[in-house]
Amino acid sequence: MSLHPSEPVTGAHAPARGPVLAGQRWEWRFLSMPTSVRGMRQDLHDLLDGTVPSADLVDDLVLAASEAADNAVEHAQRPTQPFFDVCAEIDGSGVTVTVRDHGTWRQPRIPTVRGRGLAMMDALAETTVTASVRGTTVTIRCRYAGPGRAAG
Repeated sequence: MSLHPSEPVTGAHAPARGPVLAGQRWEWRFLSMPTSVRGMRQDLHDLLDGTVPSADLVDDLVLAASEAADNAVEHAQRPTQPFFDVCAEIDGSGVTVTVRDHGTWRQPRIPTVRGRGLAMMDALAETTVTASVRGTTVTIRCRYAGPGRAAG
């Protein structure tokens, strides 16, 4: 099954190769399991490779989305759906990746040296986090000024 813009799918389906035009959207749904994050990374990388002006920006977006997906799997409590959803939108000025879970946020019970994921995501791309009783949505935005140059 090939992936088409705006066609919801369950993970592990790579996007169809070919030109990606501005104004397109892809959606994936993955089981809330740590092993699903690997498939998400591959699908997202396959989509963005050759679309985003540099390999470094692709890597930054995939790393930030991977951290958001890891958080969705680890921290979503009592999810109304046992999935996390990923959406990638490409427009004329950049790429937006959204990762959403369907549970409430769980704080770690024991303080650890962990907890740097949100700061890392924010360092890699413009990141916003919105938490509600319906789930947490992480929006990761990378703007670029044109082929080969990132907007600052």
